[in-house]
Amino acid sequence: MGISAYATDNSSEPFVVGLSVIDDYSIAGIAALASDELSDDGVATVFHTGFQTPASAVPTSSSSVVFYDGQFLGLRADVSAAELFEISGLVEMDVDFNTSSMTGAVFAGTETSTTRADFNTILLSGNIVGSAVNGTAEIGLGFGNPSDFTVGRTGPLEMQFYGPSANELAGVLEIVDSNGDVLLGSMSGAP
Repeated sequence: MGISAYATDNSSEPFVVGLSVIDDYSIAGIAALASDELSDDGVATVFHTGFQTPASAVPTSSSSVVFYDGQFLGLRADVSAAELFEISGLVEMDVDFNTSSMTGAVFAGTETSTTRADFNTILLSGNIVGSAVNGTAEIGLGFGNPSDFTVGRTGPLEMQFYGPSANELAGVLEIVDSNGDVLLGSMSGAP
């Protein structure tokens, strides 16, 4: 499982960018062949993997909402400038096993290859199906410069519970803006 999109170059000596969040039962991260120039035939990938929670072990009720906190790692491909930026931040995911739903937000803080550091929120929502959470990621207010991404722009969110009894929640998102810019993200958190 995972979402991938282009974000690399054709240089004769590309290098690998690899970042990951490693928890007890899951790993989520980004990997790409990248440099300062982008082209249509490269690949950047976000991923999550680990010891998946069996669907039968995912709680179907709880006395309260379970809060999963963790880290977010991502890539933003600026197509017009032909640049690739790393993004990092925090993620908060609120899981209500009683209603089989999840809401949350990513609070992204920096793009490591640029002076822009205005990234704020990506809203998350989804439904629990078995041991997965399928839903939507949405650009929230304050996300980057006004021209970076359209507020309200959405994309798929794919998540999975990991560990013997939904001990962790990890997943990926992808949002493509109307100008072709791509935001890829991976996250992992635990209560």
